[in-house]
Amino acid sequence: MSIRKRGDKWQIDVRDRALGIRIRRTAGTQREAREMEAQVRQEIKKQQIPNAGIEHALTEYLKSEAKTLKDYKGIISKSKAIRPYIAGQTFESIGLVQAKIKRDMLAQGLKPATINRRLALLRRLANLAFEWGWIDTQIGARIKLLSGETERHFYLSIQQIENLADLCPITGALILIAAMTGLRRTELLTLTEDKIIDKKWIALNTDTKTGRPRLVPIPSPVRQLFGKYHWPLDKSYNQTLRNEFEAARKELNLTHIRFHDLRHSYASFLVQNGAGLQHVGKAMGHSSVQMTNRYAHLLDENLMELAEKFGELSGAQKK
Repeated sequence: MSIRKRGDKWQIDVRDRALGIRIRRTAGTQREAREMEAQVRQEIKKQQIPNAGIEHALTEYLKSEAKTLKDYKGIISKSKAIRPYIAGQTFESIGLVQAKIKRDMLAQGLKPATINRRLALLRRLANLAFEWGWIDTQIGARIKLLSGETERHFYLSIQQIENLADLCPITGALILIAAMTGLRRTELLTLTEDKIIDKKWIALNTDTKTGRPRLVPIPSPVRQLFGKYHWPLDKSYNQTLRNEFEAARKELNLTHIRFHDLRHSYASFLVQNGAGLQHVGKAMGHSSVQMTNRYAHLLDENLMELAEKFGELSGAQKK
């Protein structure tokens, strides 16, 4: 039956197997449910309701909201990975879809972090289907991420950063700027002259990863480095920076280091110089407290060093 009572509500369940459509909606009375069912069938007949499958939701997402996001290329890559699993599947089977993704990708030896990014895309599609009215139940919460995902944080010393920069004849100054300001790679490569204020501040607008404006202080040791380049940088710097950084880290036996670790190192320098987590989050433009809390262990270590110094002072006074 396409109409049935569920508790004190009436539910319609309309299917069209030829189109791969299954529409579920609820109504307050049986009469309303019958009217709703007739309306849905009429809309399907006129093709006013799209194929409400997961793959169709992905197609709509990629044509609309996803294009406004900074990581659009990454989303395309994730969509290619999950598309074989969602082809021909409706949201009713999303639980089985996520289970198969986990099983197959773990068997392929992929890391939980990689699989979770793909599951997060599946969750977004489920949430959008609810927003669009394709389904009447919020099922995004059913997508459970894998446990065991580990945060990858490596911190470089000032000397290591300088060594990297010395081995990069064209982009060495960019490496020092990134490490001393916490700028993301994209923020650095798209920086324009008008955003550099008196060589003391970098004013980033809403075109950042988080979409939030940010004012970044420029430490005095690197202020003169900005004069080495014409801003905005030529597009060729993107590949040059990649090539030089790759060669430098290999020569220094730092192949585990990524460019983004310069940003992590910046957070470390802030904490080492007495900054609290609130200031760290503000300087780095974090969108949430949870992101900043990833550096809490650095603060703990710093506090322990201070405690040890107090202990030394106490011992000296006793003498």
